[in-house]
Amino acid sequence: MELLQKQTQETENFLDDCVAMVEALRCLEEKGAEAIDAEGVTLKTEVFDRCFPGMEWSESLTLEGYPTGLRQKTAMYRGFTFDTYMLSE
Repeated sequence: MELLQKQTQETENFLDDCVAMVEALRCLEEKGAEAIDAEGVTLKTEVFDRCFPGMEWSESLTLEGYPTGLRQKTAMYRGFTFDTYMLSE
């Protein structure tokens, strides 16, 4: 019986964590996040500029060093990467 209660509590804790994460992701989306992945958060440009004013655009390159046709702004904050992209002119 005690094992069943422990398993039930662990499952509830896991589900509570999942719900909290989904709520946090939904909040980020509402506040201007376009994408979230292992590298960090991609913000809408106007949100990025409000959070990190004065950052300059740079050419976005592939791993091989070729232009992607995008320009980007990137900033680090508390160990996370925040960026934004726009089409090159």
